Formats: sequence, C-alpha cells, structure tokens
Amino acid sequence: MVLRFDRTFHQSYMQGISIHHTCTAIEYDRAATLIKQYTPNPEHRSALLQILQSRPTDDAYYQVTYRDTDYYPLRWLRALGSEVEILLPWDLRQKMAVEIQKTGNLYQ
Repeated sequence: MVLRFDRTFHQSYMQGISIHHTCTAIEYDRAATLIKQYTPNPEHRSALLQILQSRPTDDAYYQVTYRDTDYYPLRWLRALGSEVEILLPWDLRQKMAVEIQKTGNLYQ
C-alpha cells in the first residue's frame, strides 16, 4: 500500500512517531515506482500516476505492507479520514472512495 499525508498534518501529528513496523516513509519518486510496479492495469496505472503528479512532492509518503485479510489497517485508515490518501492499491482506493461516499450520504 502507498499512502500520502499532507505535509502539515504529518509534521504536526505523525513525524517522529513509530506508526507500525510495516509502515515505512518513502520518497515521492519511490511512490511512483511502486505504482508502476504494482498496478498491472494500464488505465489504472496511468490514473494513479496522474493523481500522484498532481500532489505535492513534499507531502509525506509511506509504503505499508499488509495482508488483504487484516482488518486493522482499514480501521486505521478510516480513523484518519481525510488526513490520508490511499494511492495504491487501486482496488483499496476505490473501496475507500465508495465507503466515504456512503458515509457522506448519511449526512445530507
């Protein structure tokens, strides 16, 4: 998984803390490499790279190793809400987008 945090949020709340041993800070360029490497669908890969290119290079990027069956990372991402963006994998990004839209619909 590749995550992006806004630089200001990261500096205020996350920088210097140990998140989890499976969560490693990476450079912006490494995020692009991982997207290219782990997104086999060319349309999805292109879309993700365009999204990444539209994001600030000085934001905080992380690589997270997780199991698809592990519920904890999803709970953590939900708790962070709009402070985190899932860049990879595509399917998880789409799943979270649907969940967020459903939640938003509850408050309309």
